Amino acid sequence: MAGQTVEVTEKSLSSLKRFNFFLYGTIAILTSYFPLYFEEIGLSKVEIGMVMAGGPFISIFANPFWGYWSDRLQNVKRVLGILLTCNLLTTIAVFQIREYAMIFALMLVFFFFNSPTFSQSNSLILNSIENTNHKFGEFRWWGSFGWAVIAVLAGPVIGRMGIVNLWILYGIMMMVSLLFTIGLPQGRVTSKAKSERQSYWKVMLSSKLFFVFVVLGVLISVPNSINQTFVSLYISHLGGSE
Repeated sequence: MAGQTVEVTEKSLSSLKRFNFFLYGTIAILTSYFPLYFEEIGLSKVEIGMVMAGGPFISIFANPFWGYWSDRLQNVKRVLGILLTCNLLTTIAVFQIREYAMIFALMLVFFFFNSPTFSQSNSLILNSIENTNHKFGEFRWWGSFGWAVIAVLAGPVIGRMGIVNLWILYGIMMMVSLLFTIGLPQGRVTSKAKSERQSYWKVMLSSKLFFVFVVLGVLISVPNSINQTFVSLYISHLGGSE
């Protein structure tokens, strides 16, 4: 299926920057405070680690699945809307339960919708700026900026309202992100021919350099994931407040 030609306006590209700011900032709230919330409701460190480890595992299946539907629908914007809506609904459900088994199961569902969000937003950026003078970095920067700013501003708010009410702040921020999807460009997805895809996989699987790159990626990701999961708990145990 060939990609559809959809006009991308400067207004829609501006909306894409604002969308990235709030999307990354919203996800930063969960990344920073989810472990603290789970500890507050009584989960052990092992249980917290198991819950958070579900994300990378599910992403192995979720990213190709939603990538396929972006290609099939020829509409990255629509896929992002589906992902964020299901993300919000699943998160609200997670905050309403206290049994570990149910939390674990629902978090796997949450990660199924959450883990492809960044890759889909990056795809939307790349598709939208194709054949324009815009660079990927100027859009991705807004995401990093949002992550830093909103994570810091959320601290005093959560400290005041209590970590058990984290879902309220997250829900409000996610709804803001959803509102910004209205003005996003549709996103053009161009499918490669079957022969091109086979050639691509053949090169990847036969390349020693690519294999080394993947191994290094795993080695970097493991300690980074450990830090990302437990650093908020470590700071808390040192006496740091939300």
